[in-house]
Amino acid sequence: MQPLTLGVLVFARAAGMTAAAPGFGLSEVPLKVRFALAAILVPVMSPVAQAHVAAGSVALEHLPLFAAKEAAVGLALGFAASLLFHGIGMAGQLVGSQIGFLSAAHGLPAPIGGSRPSLGSGAPIARLYYLLGILTYFMIDGHHSLLAAAARAYARLPVDAMLPRAGAGEPLTGLAADMFVVALQVSAPALAALFFTDIVLAMAGRAIPALSPFTVWLPARCLVGLVAVALSAPLIGAAVVGYAQRLHRALLELASAL
Repeated sequence: MQPLTLGVLVFARAAGMTAAAPGFGLSEVPLKVRFALAAILVPVMSPVAQAHVAAGSVALEHLPLFAAKEAAVGLALGFAASLLFHGIGMAGQLVGSQIGFLSAAHGLPAPIGGSRPSLGSGAPIARLYYLLGILTYFMIDGHHSLLAAAARAYARLPVDAMLPRAGAGEPLTGLAADMFVVALQVSAPALAALFFTDIVLAMAGRAIPALSPFTVWLPARCLVGLVAVALSAPLIGAAVVGYAQRLHRALLELASAL
């Protein structure tokens, strides 16, 4: 395959992957940075892609179609890797809404909603959880597993092949289930603390009817919620570390199923 054609196809897959990858898929990351990262990956991934192409080449008139397919493959890999962190952001939304931050309704959007995650708006607890998860992911070199899955995907679905195999998206089902499990695990301690706080405040309100909900209940719930968030913050890193190997295997399974 001609080097220029190969470079375009490799760039398309890398650009799709960086557009949805954890951290780099945020709307705060400039488009130029994502394109620059995709361009850096081209000379790294090109030898791997070249080793699995057929003897022929992609016709010039078919190049846009194959480039769109490559971008879709990259998006699938990046999207799969980001599901865990959408679960962590979902946990922040649950905790933030229970504490009383009304902006929690505008927190990190669900990945199936079609919107790009943003840290510029929404619940501050959701932003905090999401950033802690992303930082932990990079600290344990989790992004290397995404690159390993991208390299394996070239062996299963070369750049000159048009269609993936049937049932290629089955590994996404397990990752989607893990997203909700992680959301519950990370948010459970803070939600439990807030639940018991509500019980104590309700008992105090019955014993002392003069207590005003606005002068006692709301500050007490905010204080307990923030303390619970601070104490349970290590659970975010533990969740990322605990699910890192599982995520790595799921990414490799997705790459192998293509």
